[in-house]
Amino acid sequence: MSRSIILALLAPLLLVAACATEADPAATRVEAASPIAALRAVPDNAADAFTGRIEMTFTIGGTDGEVAFGGVGAFDTQARRTTLLLDLGAVDEGLDEPLEIVVDGDVTYLRLPMLASLTGEAGWLSVTADDLDQAGGAIGLPGGGTDPTQILEALRGAGAVEEVGPQDVRGVATTRYDATIDLATALDEAPADERGRIEAQLDELGATLEDLPVSVWIDAEGLARRVQIELDSGALGIAEGDGQLTMTLELFDYGEPVQIAVPAPADVTAFDEVLGSLADSFTDEPA
Repeated sequence: MSRSIILALLAPLLLVAACATEADPAATRVEAASPIAALRAVPDNAADAFTGRIEMTFTIGGTDGEVAFGGVGAFDTQARRTTLLLDLGAVDEGLDEPLEIVVDGDVTYLRLPMLASLTGEAGWLSVTADDLDQAGGAIGLPGGGTDPTQILEALRGAGAVEEVGPQDVRGVATTRYDATIDLATALDEAPADERGRIEAQLDELGATLEDLPVSVWIDAEGLARRVQIELDSGALGIAEGDGQLTMTLELFDYGEPVQIAVPAPADVTAFDEVLGSLADSFTDEPA
């Protein structure tokens, strides 16, 4: 596995807070009367819960074999903050320290040891959606920052839903649904003030997919406890040959207090300050 895989995976993670859009304090839990309604209510119900914790796992299969890795984090919809600590040791032997991600509103902060020569001892790199739109392509990151956890917002476009049946997730009783997401419908149903950002992300996803298959486990309160997608890893450019990328997102401890600290300005280097060096650090590496 090479650093190019890390680049391909950073793109989905840059806006990990997309699953936690700003909540309306006066909102009430959306009740669902049908499988489609259950899925489409998920993003509003998650926002209404305000806080929670997440665990993400990835499995990538290709001609080089299978690699599995993951991380844990938390979200706060009112503060519009999310954090994720991702262990990439299985991707590259040199990555013996985890990738840290903190999202604060529209700004994402990354700390990865392999970038230390560019970001100094503090090690934090700040990235905005505009950075990706204007220059992300230079290092292989798509404009808009495609985000797998955006699937919660994408569930607004759920269609062709099949109710699989009851299953437990982390000891919580849920019902599993398999569905196909209509990305155009998801955009139409998104909150008006979120559509621009979501459109950029869904455009990137839709460029490689005709539809988005998803499995969702929903509890009695209408909260998603697990979301899973499987995509062609070869078509996405993160593995050679035929293979699958499986991403599983589990959400738990809804409503429990979380502490998400934003890096101090003195510890942060802006993305545009290191763009040229960052691009060279990846394009010069051997295949």
